[in-house]
Amino acid sequence: MEAYFVPTNNIKDTIYHMSILARNKPGLKNLYKLVSFSHVDYFYNKPILPKNILNQNIEGLLIGSSCYKGEVYRAILDGKSEEEIEKIAGYYDYLEVQPISNNMYMMIDGNVKDLEALQDINIKIVELGEKLNKPVVATSDTHFLNKGDVIYRRILQAKQGYDDADNQPQLYFRTTEEMLKEFEYLGQDKAYEIVVTNTNKIADMCKKIKPILDEKCYPHIENAEIEIKDLAYNSAYKIYGNPLPLEVQKRLDKELKSIIENNFATLYMIAQKLVKKSNEDGYIVGNRGAASSSLVAYCIGITEVDPIKYNIPFETFASFNGDREPDFDLNFAYDYQKKAQEYVKEILKGATTIKAGIIGTIADKTAYEYVKKYYEDKNKKLNDMEIKTLAQGLVGIKTTTGQHPGGVIIVPKDREIYEFTPVQHTKDGSNSNIVTTHFDYHSIDMNLLKLDILAHNTPTILHKLQELTDIDPSTIDFEDKETLKTMCSADTLDIPYFSSNFVRNVILETRPTTFDELIKIIGLHYGIGLWTNNAQYLIKNGIATLNEIISCRDDIMNDLIKGGVEPKIAYEIMETVRKGKPSCNKEPHWEEYKNIMKNHNIHEWYIKSCEKIKYAFSKANLVSNTINAFKITYYKVHYPNEFCKVYAEI
Repeated sequence: MEAYFVPTNNIKDTIYHMSILARNKPGLKNLYKLVSFSHVDYFYNKPILPKNILNQNIEGLLIGSSCYKGEVYRAILDGKSEEEIEKIAGYYDYLEVQPISNNMYMMIDGNVKDLEALQDINIKIVELGEKLNKPVVATSDTHFLNKGDVIYRRILQAKQGYDDADNQPQLYFRTTEEMLKEFEYLGQDKAYEIVVTNTNKIADMCKKIKPILDEKCYPHIENAEIEIKDLAYNSAYKIYGNPLPLEVQKRLDKELKSIIENNFATLYMIAQKLVKKSNEDGYIVGNRGAASSSLVAYCIGITEVDPIKYNIPFETFASFNGDREPDFDLNFAYDYQKKAQEYVKEILKGATTIKAGIIGTIADKTAYEYVKKYYEDKNKKLNDMEIKTLAQGLVGIKTTTGQHPGGVIIVPKDREIYEFTPVQHTKDGSNSNIVTTHFDYHSIDMNLLKLDILAHNTPTILHKLQELTDIDPSTIDFEDKETLKTMCSADTLDIPYFSSNFVRNVILETRPTTFDELIKIIGLHYGIGLWTNNAQYLIKNGIATLNEIISCRDDIMNDLIKGGVEPKIAYEIMETVRKGKPSCNKEPHWEEYKNIMKNHNIHEWYIKSCEKIKYAFSKANLVSNTINAFKITYYKVHYPNEFCKVYAEI
């Protein structure tokens, strides 16, 4: 790591650069601490590292003197006494020198008179290392990989307003031969020592450690396995009767076995307790994603979607073997989200919660505009292909940091966040009171649990409607004919999930009459490649009905199993189709799958429909959305004044 270092405890003091290497795991943890402290506690326009903070966390670290902005280099350049320079250099574990070409700008600025003066500074650092018995290493101060990549740094710095963006030193990753040539003025032996011998010596002092741990470190609620089993069965008896219907009994046994054996009970119980608390406080909770595919999730109150009633396979949530980690995306009302996030600490006593950090990157369109503007400012005209080619070198470059809208990272008790990632404020810097992971949360999602505690319009609207009408949305009758009639007539302009022109046009074209058909229609909206030139054609030409066409991923698995296809194969076909692989010829087994379907008399139109799908949504999500849309429509139909008042406020 290159740090912004102040030799005093005053963060407004002169800033120097410093190199910090982690030698081992304790060093890595301390490195993450230093990154965190500099971003959270000592941020002043940039993350600052005071010397006393470094000294308190120096175990397992190696400190290098860095580049021309380093403390040693500046002391020599500023003409400090030999005694002062030696005292400064004595703090470092190793001293660094860079190629002369890196510092040529100092000749232009008048800080040094010629190349020989730049060489003399490097020679002085080498002599200093010999005198203090400290290794001197030659580093290239790499800012980009290849020599030609300098153009991208020019473009980026020009965008940031640097006047000298085109006056770039060659900070590319040099080969050993190039580095030896850069330091040949020191003599062959000394050049080899600092380029090869000493760099390897420093590398050998550092153990091979991964910046991201392999360890999965999830929290555990004591007796969660017993609690989930008791809660699920007791609730199932109330819903389905005792004894349970065979289908329910088998499904519940299967899911609980998967959940408990894969150590997922705590994850389910965290979600259950969050939803229960919100409901008790008068706020319903929505579900996003496939969580409603689980009968256990339904029975213990995480979701109100009954997967038995809607024929939703558990496999779409948990994979065919039931070992996919559950991902509960919970939607709370806007004014309840923060309370829900805080409640996690109460559920997991002793645990630490950190907001999930994200890192923004340059997208294709933005990169294109950067390149175009750079050359326009130089009165140089590039054709479209030249701009696109150059732009590809900028795509994906990290630019900003922020926070996931609802992601909360959980650090179990007796562990520290610094074992996994540094932390920082969001992009607002020290003016923000929000602390997030320094790494993008995707980097550590195999180490630490991320809960998605999101804010959403739907539960917010329903809470406001409940307050005005005193009608609990959980008691709304889904057999209400007026509500169903309104939705099936496309009078849904102001209803979440059903307000788009696409959905209303499909409703008018297909003329649904049932709740299940509305689920089909919302699936056509959220999927890609399901309606146009696919289901629309099949329905219009009488080849298939709305109930027969594919509207979501679950349809595929259910239809194929009903047709006699082996469940595992049906699951595999569903997975490849819902990801759109057959549509772009990226499924190597597609011909084999097609033959299996043909051998089970699956209609040719059905197989062709699969080949046109680019993405298919989960039915659980669609049912949840349709339920909430129905509830809001119910208020619109029966309490129009209150409905209009709520929408006027949103």
